[in-house]
Amino acid sequence: MNRIVGLETEYGCLTTDPSGPPSAVGRVRNWIFDRARYGLPDMHQRDWDEPAGNGGFLFNGGRAYVDMGHLEYCTPECLSLIDVLRYDRAGDAILLQAVKDLRLNDQVSFIRNNIDHYSGATFGCHENYLMKRELQFSPRLLGTLLYQVKPGDPVVIAGIGALLGAAAIAASLVPGTRATRVDPITVLRAE
Repeated sequence: MNRIVGLETEYGCLTTDPSGPPSAVGRVRNWIFDRARYGLPDMHQRDWDEPAGNGGFLFNGGRAYVDMGHLEYCTPECLSLIDVLRYDRAGDAILLQAVKDLRLNDQVSFIRNNIDHYSGATFGCHENYLMKRELQFSPRLLGTLLYQVKPGDPVVIAGIGALLGAAAIAASLVPGTRATRVDPITVLRAE
């Protein structure tokens, strides 16, 4: 692999605590930096929704912070896919250890790739390819991002077309079948 990559995982929080997810998320964040001392808190405001002390940098090169009410963990920049996976699992291990040490096992669950019903935000796991935002996705650039696939591969293009066609047919099959069972006269009278 000739590129630096990393992952950012966002965790939804489910809790029985009456004070809600923000309390549990804050306790876990504080455990990471204050109690376990896995890193140093960032004492600078990064954005309007990320005040000073909202998260910080971990000694493994990653980052943990709270964004829109949910906890996020970013791996450090990695040169191999196996390192990305190892550091991603390290983020899960840190979170599980925090829940265990805080004795929140019966009150709190964290879920990857979820919808935060508290804030209404959707979030999940997304990747970083260390690319400039102003770059346009040309076939040549796309070819550098694909792994063992060429941008113009006819099998891939045909497969994507078949998959999209099958999804369209499946999505229209149920409503179409229901529509054939309706008596048009009854519908017109109801109008």
